[in-house]
Amino acid sequence: MISEPKIHNRNEINDNLFCPRAIITTLTYHTNDIFGATRNIKDIRYGRKVQTELAKELCQKHGDL
Repeated sequence: MISEPKIHNRNEINDNLFCPRAIITTLTYHTNDIFGATRNIKDIRYGRKVQTELAKELCQKHGDL
């Protein structure tokens, strides 16, 4: 049986960190070394809190995206 994808409420994803979180998540498909530290890829891919923390770090290091 094929499961249907989760559809997010538009208000749930309407924030300024949507794109930086997507960048962080995409990086996990290429490396587990993000910002000089080895990260748990599964935690990043499925954990919004971890994604948000790393997205904020990305914005601080490289300016607001």
